[in-house]
Amino acid sequence: MTYPYRVYGLTLGCDTPVSGLALEPSDFERYDVIVSLGPETDWVQEARRPAVPRGAPEARGIERDTSPFTLTSYGAREFFELSYGNEARFLVDGVAERLLGKLSAAFHE
Repeated sequence: MTYPYRVYGLTLGCDTPVSGLALEPSDFERYDVIVSLGPETDWVQEARRPAVPRGAPEARGIERDTSPFTLTSYGAREFFELSYGNEARFLVDGVAERLLGKLSAAFHE
């Protein structure tokens, strides 16, 4: 089942309900972003090719960010993984049409 949402003008098709978002009453022919919060899907397996770590972003004109944020690029920048320590990880494709989110260290099930 797909749960339809509209957020900031984008239509989202989620594989699980998302608390804090109101379901959109209509079915969309095509979603702007497909969101998976469950098990890894086939496209995630394809995305996991040799990674290029990018490290933490540089702080400019403000205090240096000491958060454990990292950005990893897969393939020829076709997929990106945003990691926030062991708390949350998100894998997104390069055109931002698919997103996989995990809220624990068990990202690689």
